[in-house]
Amino acid sequence: MVIQVRTLRALLLYATILCPAVAIIAGLLANPWPLQRGLIFYIAPLFFIGPLWLRMRVGERPLQWETLWALDLGVFALAILRFITGNWLPFSGHMLFLTYSALTTMSIRYRVLALALALETAWFKFVLCA
Repeated sequence: MVIQVRTLRALLLYATILCPAVAIIAGLLANPWPLQRGLIFYIAPLFFIGPLWLRMRVGERPLQWETLWALDLGVFALAILRFITGNWLPFSGHMLFLTYSALTTMSIRYRVLALALALETAWFKFVLCA
């Protein structure tokens, strides 16, 4: 089954909207405040920027299995794996993804957004969760 690039980009656009919305709704329904704060301000932004980055990458070059796509998907998978496994992996999935995606994306707007989220992630990790 071959997925058209146009269809894939449309699905990723929907994911860019729906994934953070789900995290925000879960955060609004959660208790106590640290869990709410984590879902809304720590998880939701990455649920926004992840599908957005994939959508941009799909538009930047053809969908062919090559070294760059393998590396992109590998980094994305590691970031997700870190989210799923908690502290089992000895790195920050947020920072790995945000750094890699900022360095590999042509869009200056995306790079500014990734930098802002990296700063927010660092603040969250070192100030709020310290």
